[in-house]
Amino acid sequence: MKFIKITYLTITVMMNCIFAVLLILSSYAYLISPVKMMFPSYLGLAFPVFLFANVLFIVFWLLQRRWLFCLSLITLFICFPEVKLYTPLHRGEEVTITGDSLVILSYNVECFQGLKPHLDNKPNEILEYIANSGADIICMQEFAFGRDKSIISEVQINQALKDYPYHYFSDKSKNPYSGSGIACYSKYPIIEVQEIVYESVYNSSYLYRIQYKERELTVVNNHLESNKFTLGDRALYRRMLKHFEPELIGEFKNRLVPKLDIAYIQRSVQAEKVSHAIRKEGDNNIIVCGDFNDTPQSYVYHKIRGKLKDAYVETGFGPGITYHKNGFLFRIDHILYSGDFHAVTTEIGKLKNSDHYPLKATFVWNDTITSFD
Repeated sequence: MKFIKITYLTITVMMNCIFAVLLILSSYAYLISPVKMMFPSYLGLAFPVFLFANVLFIVFWLLQRRWLFCLSLITLFICFPEVKLYTPLHRGEEVTITGDSLVILSYNVECFQGLKPHLDNKPNEILEYIANSGADIICMQEFAFGRDKSIISEVQINQALKDYPYHYFSDKSKNPYSGSGIACYSKYPIIEVQEIVYESVYNSSYLYRIQYKERELTVVNNHLESNKFTLGDRALYRRMLKHFEPELIGEFKNRLVPKLDIAYIQRSVQAEKVSHAIRKEGDNNIIVCGDFNDTPQSYVYHKIRGKLKDAYVETGFGPGITYHKNGFLFRIDHILYSGDFHAVTTEIGKLKNSDHYPLKATFVWNDTITSFD
């Protein structure tokens, strides 16, 4: 009996050590570009699993009344910067804003729910949400419209967003019958637009200079390379989550991993281009947002973020899932910023008409604050 107990304890400690090491490796996997080595990117993607395992080990050892809980506890302290990025713990208290505020909405609209038209008696729910969001500047990804009467048109979009007279749409479709790309709609004048040039068929990043009252604000809207999973790929992933069978793992490796590898490399190159454009802005007021298609533990996120702050990390609570379809539950939409303002609230909407949730952040200009509760 004593041998069994010692063996059980030894195996459990070994498992704890393995998961502790994996959490540390996944926390700092972002230091290595996917161009140089691919495996760290997958470690970073698995960060939530390793974090959850270590929390379970802490609870387990506490219930056993053993000091071994310190192993995972120390690991959490080592990885605290990434734990905070993944799941900030700011209380959701109501904030009273008396300074000059700025509201930014970033939303991958997934072609407005399959190009569903926006009619008076049957509005497009995504477009209706955006129009009523109260945002000052809206950055959209997978923005799309058609020229057939049966689908949403550019005229319908502009009419619904008539409170945003300044807008710029970059078309990546090269199709005479429809348009798709990214777009920025603003209540304030867009005085300059620059494309951040990188290689991609469907994805893009644009820099907008906006005259916000007496201030100039730079906004960078991003839709970085997607993994290009088909419906069949996503169905395979869901099956693997439900039935963890060896043959499914092999199929996953053969079908999905090559697509992930390509996308990781493409996004890392794109992120370096975006990072270079951000550095050129120096100390200007800047907001960088959009669908990065990568998590806070990724090389891409850290490369773009640099010294910028993350609005959700500064004000949010919990993992903050922004992509929610097909069993993929990740925060891959971000709003980063730097300048003479700070984030006071960040809201992840729960509209499920797109595969992404809308992400909205409210900022206050530092020199206009008269009181802050």
